[in-house]
Amino acid sequence: MTVFIGVAGCVELRRSTTQEVFTSIVNPSDVNANKDRFSFDFPSGMLITGDNIEIKATDGGLLTFINANGWSTNTQQSSGNWYVSIDELGGIQLYTTFYDAINGDLTGRVSLATPNRNIPIQVRNVDAGLRILGSVTSYEFSNSRESVDVTELSDEFRQQYSSLISGNGTIECLFDHCNKLNTINNTVPELAIYIHQLVLRQKLGGAFSAKLYVVTPRVSENTTTTNTDRIWFELDAIVTNAAIALQPDNIVRSRFEFITTGLIALRAATGTIPGYITQENLDYLLLEQDASGKLELEYD
Repeated sequence: MTVFIGVAGCVELRRSTTQEVFTSIVNPSDVNANKDRFSFDFPSGMLITGDNIEIKATDGGLLTFINANGWSTNTQQSSGNWYVSIDELGGIQLYTTFYDAINGDLTGRVSLATPNRNIPIQVRNVDAGLRILGSVTSYEFSNSRESVDVTELSDEFRQQYSSLISGNGTIECLFDHCNKLNTINNTVPELAIYIHQLVLRQKLGGAFSAKLYVVTPRVSENTTTTNTDRIWFELDAIVTNAAIALQPDNIVRSRFEFITTGLIALRAATGTIPGYITQENLDYLLLEQDASGKLELEYD
């Protein structure tokens, strides 16, 4: 039996997106500049608070309903990426960070202006980074390989052929709908309500990507040395069931069931090599420069 002592295990999620592009029109009447809120005709459930979207004017003009401070260059352009906060009526507010979009506060909100024309736009979700799912109490993951019976009439023993691999699992966590959690590893955590929304998401479906950590980096109990060993499952999945339990004498809890939709990988990384930049597959990233090069790398 193997025992891991200390803090280990967590779940990281990435909001999976499709390459589907949705087109619509932003009319002057669709923009409320006083509340920095706008809308356009999009299917219910297409967008969820915290989504990172790209908005582009299809006629080549500027997005004049978004003020110049919505871009890092402080200049209006024909396209841009923002995080969105969606209210109960389908109104959209734009934010520059995921944290501000989740909270829906005035801080970080992009100011809007009433346009002087109808602006044809196309909207698509863009990939977001991995975020730790907050308040996870437990998860379970199992994977299996199917077999095909290829026994022939003359065989004395049953013959089996290795077939397809599949996986499924459950995640349990404390329900939360607004971000009161501290950042984890300098990252704003994902909230449980997002997975509930995935089940109801009709336009893009209930897909997500995840890393299910068995062992995570941690500081040893009696020293200040950080153990950098990591073991995790990496997979793409869809939510098949989302349940919520309310009891008068207990905390509200959520339970999610999922099945995998593609490759399942068991990955491990034991320690780090100081001074190297590594790629996602842990191969070295080699840099070539002459003696006059001044590329400096900062690392712990």
